[in-house]
Amino acid sequence: ISNILLYLSAVGIYHFENPEQPEVFKSVFHSMWWAICTLSAVGYGDIIPITAGGRVFTFFVLINWLGRGRRAQRHLCLRPFQRPAK
Repeated sequence: ISNILLYLSAVGIYHFENPEQPEVFKSVFHSMWWAICTLSAVGYGDIIPITAGGRVFTFFVLINWLGRGRRAQRHLCLRPFQRPAK
């Protein structure tokens, strides 16, 4: 699922940003660098969305990604402390 979200994020940002920044977002695979840096929370700042659509898309991608990570973290952290089912 993470790889699918990563790929869809690259496709989405390419769709929004390629018309305005064709030298930065040359292809979907070039957009993968943005997706990897953004979703891993590194955020080098070398590639940023400048269009309103790209920024809104980024917001929703991050909310979705962080939400998934939060659920996984809660599941993994609480599991050892739960009582076994009877």
